[in-house]
Amino acid sequence: MTETELPERTQMPERSRDMWAAITSRPWVQTLAPLVLYTVFAVVWIGRGVFLHPTTRVLGDADRDKTILMWSFLWWPHAIARGHDPFVANVVWAPHGVDLSWVTSSPTLALVLSPLTETFGAVFSYNFAALAAPPLAAWTTFLLARRLTKNYPASLVAGFLFGFSPYVISQSVSHLNLSFVCLLPVAGLLAVRFFEGSLSRGRYIALLALVLVLQFGISTEVFATFALVSVVLFLLAALLLDAPARLVPLAKYTVLAYAAAAVVVSPYLLHAFGGSSAPPVRPHAARHILDLANIINPTQTTWLRPSGAAAITSRFTSGIDEIGGYLGIPLLVILLLAVTTMRPGRARRGVWMLALAALVADALAAGPVMKENGHRLGKGLWSLFQHLPALGEAIPVRFAMYAVLFIALIVALWLAEPGFRAWRFVLAGAAIVCFLPNPSSAFWTAHVRQPGFFKTAAYKKVIRPGDVALVFPYTDRVSWSMLWQGETGFRFRMIGGHIGQAIIPSECKWAGDWESLAGGAPPGGAAGFRRFLLAHHVNVIVEAPATTSWPRQLIAASLPDVRRLQIHGTTVYQLRPGLPRSLPPGGPHLVPGGYLNTVPGEAICGR
Repeated sequence: MTETELPERTQMPERSRDMWAAITSRPWVQTLAPLVLYTVFAVVWIGRGVFLHPTTRVLGDADRDKTILMWSFLWWPHAIARGHDPFVANVVWAPHGVDLSWVTSSPTLALVLSPLTETFGAVFSYNFAALAAPPLAAWTTFLLARRLTKNYPASLVAGFLFGFSPYVISQSVSHLNLSFVCLLPVAGLLAVRFFEGSLSRGRYIALLALVLVLQFGISTEVFATFALVSVVLFLLAALLLDAPARLVPLAKYTVLAYAAAAVVVSPYLLHAFGGSSAPPVRPHAARHILDLANIINPTQTTWLRPSGAAAITSRFTSGIDEIGGYLGIPLLVILLLAVTTMRPGRARRGVWMLALAALVADALAAGPVMKENGHRLGKGLWSLFQHLPALGEAIPVRFAMYAVLFIALIVALWLAEPGFRAWRFVLAGAAIVCFLPNPSSAFWTAHVRQPGFFKTAAYKKVIRPGDVALVFPYTDRVSWSMLWQGETGFRFRMIGGHIGQAIIPSECKWAGDWESLAGGAPPGGAAGFRRFLLAHHVNVIVEAPATTSWPRQLIAASLPDVRRLQIHGTTVYQLRPGLPRSLPPGGPHLVPGGYLNTVPGEAICGR
């Protein structure tokens, strides 16, 4: 080694450091780095089970709720490409069809993801969006917090607290449309920029209208609840911020943005309110509430659970995919410290505004009747809104999302106070640890239910284009018939379908027959169920391998004169034209099992 070589080699680390510093100091790198960080965490922590198997496994549980979105990812491009009104879904609930304006169909996601769906399939698109939802929500919250605080580490903390909050994580189990909430912090960011004067009124109206239109197309329920919470924020800001010269224009142009969004989504609104369609009846919506004990007791979607938490959460009236109100002790301590110890000024007034907004949000989430550990406490704030048209059909517990978003921003403001205090970040780190999702791959990974009958295209041998089918499993939560239909290119129509409504009003005449699919004899016995099938012009019945014994017995007793085919482990009945409406003698006897009232026809049909 020569003497001239030594200085060059010793200078290499310095050059590398200078290059690294130059790269990391670039604004676009600092902006995108948190998104990469959050995404890597999401994939490694909860998505590793589906990352290498994105078409045969699915993020979350095996519940059929997610098949509504998968079906929609296929339906919207299919309908638009053929010039068919996409709101009129005549391929389900035949012969009536349904109006998708009151169905969770998420056209925004369906159309944005259509290239992926066309190339890799609906399951891949669902997994892509489901894995992207938490890091995107974390990233947009980071951007909002950074604008408020100008503090990078504090904003990183806030982003994690919202993006991987128990609300987002619990909804990620089954409800992509409710976990994909990254646009809400974007709306907040636009409002903050306009309030500061860094965004012109024209750009504010246009950008906010765009955000609102996209959010409307993801979840109309979140759109509606966001509007209500926005009104609460404006009222609190008027009381606490003492800035009418800025708030009045902000309110004015926000209303104009909503008006512009309403014009864009007017076809949707005309379908929803201008015709014969009506909001779906949710007879059990009021039971999905935030039990106040959930605030300090996490469910199994959270990794660290104190001893005895399971016994408490088992008394909650919602499933784990809806229970997302957990905050934890460290976050509550930070909230208390922030509202009591922050220095006087705009930041403190902002903290108080956000804290009161969070309190209102959780009060709404507590539902019409508040409960703590399963015990009734009294009337809740939601009782004032539950009877309003459309908005009253919202699920109360979902308001908990806004509470954790507001508290995450409070944490950022508290951490960003002048003078670095390491203990504050230690406490914030404890809050993050309490929020860590359940890392079990078994919890987050389910196999896609895809029988060989549909996977191998064997269905083409026995299902003709335009046939009307009854596909089992039907009422079981393992029914994925919506996805199967979509993956055939909507080759056949279905009677019934999982669209978030147990039964549509047009089918109330047959409510007892629909209920019989869940167990128990239909009102007219096997002969009556046969008439039900023929009245709906059913051509083919498919019993996939997961079909339970009761539906098999019901079909066998109703159609003893129809030959059964076995194809790839699937039983298929082909009903010939002119099949007699009367039941032939000598058929198998129908012995009903235990009645399972999972189709609440009484509440929907007024029986």
